[in-house]
Amino acid sequence: MAICVDKSHRQELRDVIGRDNLQSVLELSAALVDIQDVTALFELVAERICTRLGFSHCVVLERDSDEAFRVRANFARTDEMSVHLPPNYSIPGATYDLIAAKGESIGNFFWVGSRSEIISDPRVTPCLIPPRTTLGGPISRSDASLVLVPLLGRNGEVVGLLFPAGPPDDKVPSPEVALVLETFGHMTSVALELIKTRISEVHMQETFETRLVKVLRLFEASTTIKHEFQLEELLGRVVRKMAEAGGFSRVVVSLVDRGSTSLRMRASCGLADDEAKLLASLRLDLHDYESMLQPDAMISHSFLYDHSKFKVPVALVASGNVGQPASASSSGAWHPLNSLNIALRDSADKTFGIISLGEPIDGKFPELSHIQALEYFADRCALAIIQVI
Repeated sequence: MAICVDKSHRQELRDVIGRDNLQSVLELSAALVDIQDVTALFELVAERICTRLGFSHCVVLERDSDEAFRVRANFARTDEMSVHLPPNYSIPGATYDLIAAKGESIGNFFWVGSRSEIISDPRVTPCLIPPRTTLGGPISRSDASLVLVPLLGRNGEVVGLLFPAGPPDDKVPSPEVALVLETFGHMTSVALELIKTRISEVHMQETFETRLVKVLRLFEASTTIKHEFQLEELLGRVVRKMAEAGGFSRVVVSLVDRGSTSLRMRASCGLADDEAKLLASLRLDLHDYESMLQPDAMISHSFLYDHSKFKVPVALVASGNVGQPASASSSGAWHPLNSLNIALRDSADKTFGIISLGEPIDGKFPELSHIQALEYFADRCALAIIQVI
């Protein structure tokens, strides 16, 4: 259905803005139904503001995480009216707040005339778009003006701006044009919210399906771990399956040497040959390892070390349980110093080995359901290993 133009509002618009402008509103309302992405929405609205309302140019901006409004669409009615904005052009959040506080309010949007003291404010001047009379030359404060139509989110917050420039006759928008602009802004806000909701729903579905596939792969892989294999063959299969089905690039299995408490790497996947040889020669006492386990790092029955929250012990790095430091990773992403460690336990719940995982293929922290599936796989592996050693 069309975006929010019911019969009563349609009659009101006809009475105030006339048939032509009403037709523009209805056409945009119908067109918004088929819009599937934000960029297409902004480009369509910018085009309609210019071609239907007579503005020479229109920029649509969206609010970023740093509160600045950045360009998402940039439309000119003709090539001669085209304005090339700087690549880093933006309207800071504080500048918008200034305009909203001191500009002239027309309905739900703001107008700043060329004679307003705001135009010469150093916070506002860099944001001006040259009017038609100064295209191709420097911005003149004497003939510049400003129209900002806020786009509102679900809770009334300003999430974007319509910024039409070069109004008809370079004058303040007429009441008819003002009402259409206000209506365009409202319709754009509603359409933007609907698009974001659809995108969120699709993302949630894709995320659920991805998690489900990971869990099912691990359950399937667990059926291939059998005690009929020789120990080295069994451990090799464990690290390969854990990497393939578990989605990690680095997997290390360490077992306690018979008659001692010394942990030694017995199989690995994703390590260079020289690194694997070096780690195989190292020893880490099981009691020292267990003393390093921090309760706050425990998720389900495993220990997930996040280097940004816990100080990863040097001995843990040396043992091969985590990767060596590398370049900084982005916020929220997996870092080489992070690790997931799952204990291998016997029937008496005594630890006889550790499976350590690093560098998830998708670069993200594993979800709880994923960790629990990894633990199920590790338990199956423990049963098979106990029958061989």
